[in-house]
Amino acid sequence: MFKLLLILFPMLLVADMDNIFPFQIIKKANRAYRVGDYTQSIKLFKSLEKDDPSVVYNLANAEYKLGHYDTALHYYERAKGVNEATRLYNIGNIYFRKKELDRAIESYEASLAFREDVDTRYNLELAKKRKAQKNKKKKKDKKEQDKKKKKKKEQDKKK
Repeated sequence: MFKLLLILFPMLLVADMDNIFPFQIIKKANRAYRVGDYTQSIKLFKSLEKDDPSVVYNLANAEYKLGHYDTALHYYERAKGVNEATRLYNIGNIYFRKKELDRAIESYEASLAFREDVDTRYNLELAKKRKAQKNKKKKKDKKEQDKKKKKKKEQDKKK
């Protein structure tokens, strides 16, 4: 019996270390993130289970902080179910930066469906305002193009 315990006890310690080890990595990754070492944070989070939505969410946050918006977007889209309001808000911010205003508006509205938030509401209104300005500019440009075409046709007729 004693020999069996001597054999099993080290195995239990190793099994338990597997559960502690990821926690320690998460702790180090979060610490790196807090002090602004986003590259180290990403490296540590990538060493963990990539199917864990909370790990993927944290990866997205670090990539976002580094300005790697396409990569962050990829991770945010995979992190469904983790802090949905903030996740969707951040997705909206990425689309806003990419000037994909319809998608930004959609993400902000989805975020607000989870939780009312002043910053999200502000960004939603800003995105709508920018979209309206963009549409107004498009109409103005089209009107000017049509005017130029009409003028050219008139000049061609005179020749």
